[in-house]
Amino acid sequence: MWRRPSATFCRWLESSKKKAESCWEVKVDRRSWSNVLKAGAPWPMEKWRALGSGSTSSAGSRSLPGVSRITLSPEQAASARLEVATERTRLEQAALLLETCARCLTEAREAVLLDVQQELLDLVLKVAMQVIHDEVAQRPELITFQVEKALARVKEDSMMTVRVHPSMLDILRQASPGVLESLGPTARVHFEPDSSIAPGGCMVETSQQIVDARIATQLARIGTALKQGPSP
Repeated sequence: MWRRPSATFCRWLESSKKKAESCWEVKVDRRSWSNVLKAGAPWPMEKWRALGSGSTSSAGSRSLPGVSRITLSPEQAASARLEVATERTRLEQAALLLETCARCLTEAREAVLLDVQQELLDLVLKVAMQVIHDEVAQRPELITFQVEKALARVKEDSMMTVRVHPSMLDILRQASPGVLESLGPTARVHFEPDSSIAPGGCMVETSQQIVDARIATQLARIGTALKQGPSP
């Protein structure tokens, strides 16, 4: 009764097959050498080297069999060197141009950002002005706070003239007792209407000093400080 060969037998058979193929390659290789070598004939060492590693030129450098050596004339060599130098110069100029373009783009970007910042700042100041005007229109008593701050900046107790918008004059006169309490006993304040001053702001004048507390002036100072940035 036939049985399937065991795994051990199969491995041995495969190993034997590989050994036989290896021996066959060695035999074929030896046959190829037998066509070159003749029994009893001398074989110089130079021929062995040439056969094993290719031919040797007169200058002593080896060359592969079947590969010819390329020789350039002096004119061709000079032309090749000139072409290489020209290509190197062209690449250096291209790199310099790219660097210049990158620097210009960076500067343009910074200029655009600066312009946008200035426009945004101007817009914010305009909005702030409108918001303050609306707030003063709804709460005119805020003028009292502005006048008190302006008077606090005056460094003398002599006669002071406070100029405000005509619509703010009655409010200040009613609040004048409270405003004068924060000043010295010798201070004298005179309120005058001035239509050139927007509601909510004021100007204080003495014989030696002028305090500009107009809303537009204060916002302009804020805008200038923001545009200049923090001091180093």
